[in-house]
Amino acid sequence: KYTGEGSHYRHVVGQLTDRDDHETLFRVYIGLCSCVSQLTHRQDCYKDLIRAIFTYDWSLETRINVAFTNLIGHLVSYNTVFLIPALEMLVKAFIKSPLQREMERSNPQAVQTAGLSEKQSRIHRTLHGLIMLVPTGQAELFTVIEKNYPHKRFDAQTQTEYMQQILHVCEYVPVMQPRILDLVVKKSL
Repeated sequence: KYTGEGSHYRHVVGQLTDRDDHETLFRVYIGLCSCVSQLTHRQDCYKDLIRAIFTYDWSLETRINVAFTNLIGHLVSYNTVFLIPALEMLVKAFIKSPLQREMERSNPQAVQTAGLSEKQSRIHRTLHGLIMLVPTGQAELFTVIEKNYPHKRFDAQTQTEYMQQILHVCEYVPVMQPRILDLVVKKSL
């Protein structure tokens, strides 16, 4: 896009947004790993692409999740400006979407085959990897967790799921445990 006609760029952004061709999507994530320096140096030219990257659907197949996780790791390690958007995307994924809830209600056995527990595990592994990559990101992580805590108007199931997920964060970032427990108690009152 930077130096030429933008049809290929728009196609890539479309693939990241639509996610209708898994093979192409997998290859796009792999290919973007080699373009990280270009993306980070010219962020203003690639706003749509960067925005599309950070609207990821964790219910895709495992190999696409791995390729995406690698891309996020490359982006954050190359430029920590991407840390907060990555943390926000991961923390927002702690709460199940309405579609996932409906699927769970209509077919409880489909929950196991859809790999929702694998989804949460992948999200936590990615989050843990980012915190290991940028240890100073713990402060930002807490801010993101606090900011995205579901409001009291949300149903008890949403509150419980989010609480379970952030308590799981305490297992691999134990230094955050007092702050997270304090947040849980404060939000529960």
